[in-house]
Amino acid sequence: MKGACIQICVWFCLVLFCPETKGAQLFVATNGSNSNSGSLTQPFATIQHALYIMAAGDTVWVRSGTYNEKLVWKTGGTNLKTALLSAYLSEQVIVNGTNQSGLAMLYIASKSFIKIQNLTFQQNYGQDAEGIHII
Repeated sequence: MKGACIQICVWFCLVLFCPETKGAQLFVATNGSNSNSGSLTQPFATIQHALYIMAAGDTVWVRSGTYNEKLVWKTGGTNLKTALLSAYLSEQVIVNGTNQSGLAMLYIASKSFIKIQNLTFQQNYGQDAEGIHII
């Protein structure tokens, strides 16, 4: 009986005080396809597609390469489920805005609990061009 009570107390503490587990791990690669599942072995082709389907707590891992696109962040995170956009491991990722429509390289509107790491944004030229636009 004492062992069962200890197990229940430990479970209760884990549920109350530990952050929720991470969400889905989505992958993007220059040789991927947006009709793929987004797994490591079947990555998406565009970062935008991954951002469109990601949910709070998900991580979008971008494999090395240059991605010619501008991005709109669709979903924010929560205080327990940060949404993450990152280069995969120490790979070099470039988001290139050359010949892409839109003012901002990355547009984020009314989103919280998001994190972006190890991405390079470049070549956003044009009249009224913006880098990362957060409102």
